[in-house]
Formats: sequence, structure tokens, C-alpha cells
Amino acid sequence: MVSFVVNRMEAKMKGTYRCIAVTLWTSVALSLTAGCGAADADGAEPPTVDDSNLELRTQPYTLQPGEEKYLCYTMYLPDAEETAIVKLRPQYGRGTHHIIFAQTLAPEPEGFTECAVLFRASWLPLYIGGVESGALPLPQGSGFTPKKNQQVLIQLHLQNTTNAPITDTTAMKLKMVHPDTLTTKAGVFGLDNRNLQIPAHGTDIEHEMSCSPNRAMDVFAVLGHMHKQGRQLALRRAPNEVLYEARWNFDQQPVTPLPLRIEPSDSLNFRCVHDNTSGQSITYGESSDQEMCAFIFYYTPFESLAGCIQTGP
Repeated sequence: MVSFVVNRMEAKMKGTYRCIAVTLWTSVALSLTAGCGAADADGAEPPTVDDSNLELRTQPYTLQPGEEKYLCYTMYLPDAEETAIVKLRPQYGRGTHHIIFAQTLAPEPEGFTECAVLFRASWLPLYIGGVESGALPLPQGSGFTPKKNQQVLIQLHLQNTTNAPITDTTAMKLKMVHPDTLTTKAGVFGLDNRNLQIPAHGTDIEHEMSCSPNRAMDVFAVLGHMHKQGRQLALRRAPNEVLYEARWNFDQQPVTPLPLRIEPSDSLNFRCVHDNTSGQSITYGESSDQEMCAFIFYYTPFESLAGCIQTGP
């Protein structure tokens, strides 16, 4: 079993303990940490145990009032030994609309660059999250398997809706194990309806798309994604089996555990409902002030990146 824990320092604070990161590669802000936790002295429930042993943190970014941008930040996994990722836990900086953590299939520029694009075919996503989507633990025996010294990328969609500048950082915390402990690879499959027409002041505006995945998937978690005018999303399997249905909250977009078997022959129907509270018509777009209708499966066994995209009627 490989271990990235190189040091552990604990500071007692009001009956609890906190972990302090040991920064090793300051050029890419790579920190190795040891997870820890202890009960409060007064008997209160301990905080959620963070069992991450690798932290990847961006350099600081700054957004001016009203500014919206896409930033990509690259760094590298350790080069000492092959490893596998079995849990991901993002730490969001202020202004974060969504985060993509991906393995790069072709070299990307070093450090921070502006990347005003939702996704590139040269990225293999390992985590996709909206606002405060939370941790993604993978099922026992499964994991993501990047190579040692693999370049990875954090893409941030940022928007400052306040009246003052904000400066912050974002991190992805990983639990890493030796790949010999895995029996199957995990991956991502997406549904993306880009054919959106939402009239000004329109209510109960529905958009649907169909998808035949053409692969077997043991789904273990899902993520829906819409923007500020979203109200509800639902996923069904023909003829009319409800697989997932939820009210939409832009400020809370959790990755939801959902054990689900999808067969290659299944016909899936994905529906989004929007209420347009603005006086302007809204279409599909990557800005938070435009709209989306997307759904992500996290599943095993993974072979290649795939999904369904609807771009026209």
C-alpha cells in the first residue's frame, strides 16, 4: 500500500484537532496531508473525518465586482509510484459556479490560463460539480487510474455577484491508494440538452431529450446541473420508470449517491423545467446568466468517455 503521508502535525483547539498541510511542491501548490479527527472535549459529535491524503490547490485568483470568467489551473500528481483515486473532495473558493477536475490527454499550459469553454475533448473528467456539490466517494474496489506524474487540471467557472473584489483559492482533496487494490475503473457519462429556448417571463418551460447509452453502467452517483432559472429536473427509463427527480436549487447542487443499473438497450428520457424571471429570452450558454440542462452519471466499469448531446430539435 502506497502512502503519501509524509508528516502529521496536530494543533489542539477547543477540544478538537485540526490537520495542517505540509506543502512540498510550492510551484504547483501541491500539499500532502494526513486526515485526522477527534471528539470534542464536551462530548459533541466530531466533525466529518477527512481521509484525504493528497491536496491539489490552485494559486489565488481575483474577481472584480460583476466579473465572470473561466480559469484552468494545471498541476501534477506525484511521480514516485502508480496510484489510484478512490475519493474526491472539492474545497470551493468564493465565486465558484462549477468545477471540473480532469486528467489531461494532451499537455495544457502550466499554471493559470483563461479557458472560456465548458469542456475539451482532451480532458478526461474525474469530477464534475456545481455549487457546493460535495465529496465523491467511489465504491469499494473501484477508482480512477491516472498515471504517475500525470498532468491534471482544475477548471473553475467563476462569477462575482458581490459589490467588492474577491480573492480566493480552490482545492481538490484526494484519497489515493495503490491501483493493485482495484478491481474496476470508474468514469463519467453525461447527458446535455443544448436546445433550450426559454421566453421572457416564461413559466413551466419544459425541455426533453432522449438517450440510448449503448453500454452497461453500474451507476453509483449522479449530478444534475442547471443555472439560475432552473426549477426541476427528472430522469426516466422507458416506458415510464422514474430513476431520479428533484427540485432545483442553484446554491446547493449535491453529488447524489444513487445505485442504479443501466443496460445498453435502455432508452433514457431527461427533462428540465425552467421559470424565466427575467424580461429577456434565455437560451443555452455557459454563463451563469444563460441556462443549461445536464445530467452526469458516475459509473463502473469505465472503458471510454461518452455521452448524449442534443443540439437541435
